[in-house]
Amino acid sequence: MSEDGVTRSAILLMSLGEEGAVEVFKHLGPREVQKLGIAMAKLSNVTRDQVAGVLREFHEEAQQHTSIASEPEENAIGVEDLFTTVYHCLGIVADQELMAPGDRPIEICDGGKSPA
Repeated sequence: MSEDGVTRSAILLMSLGEEGAVEVFKHLGPREVQKLGIAMAKLSNVTRDQVAGVLREFHEEAQQHTSIASEPEENAIGVEDLFTTVYHCLGIVADQELMAPGDRPIEICDGGKSPA
């Protein structure tokens, strides 16, 4: 992974909070944990816009790599619904807008139904 990729991953993990990051670390090897831990420790002055950009990039990347073999006949959920639920579980309000440079609003998750 590139240095930029490690930094973006560190920002994503930091945005998950300690408990969320620990859950991700459980699925990584010792080298990956060490590399990301160092990158997280080096992070400073991360702006809200940078976090929003990383979250948006993660969401877009996941949408591109998610494939569904078949559509259910009832109660179908989309990728947006899945990510809205994941964000909800992480304590992130997915239907809020963050402000990008130039006061341009960015949706964290475009569409998606909140969990009941």
